[in-house]
Amino acid sequence: MTRFRRAAQARRQRREEYRNSIHYAIAHATSERERNDLTMLAGEQGVLL
Repeated sequence: MTRFRRAAQARRQRREEYRNSIHYAIAHATSERERNDLTMLAGEQGVLL
């Protein structure tokens, strides 16, 4: 049972990390301008998209 619990916790953690990432923000941007601004910010910070 604990193995399943650890696996579920790991999935939740990966999902939360993704939700806090620039990739998630870009994917869910509400406008083209917002997407472009986030892409530029990611480039300035050296994040590979």
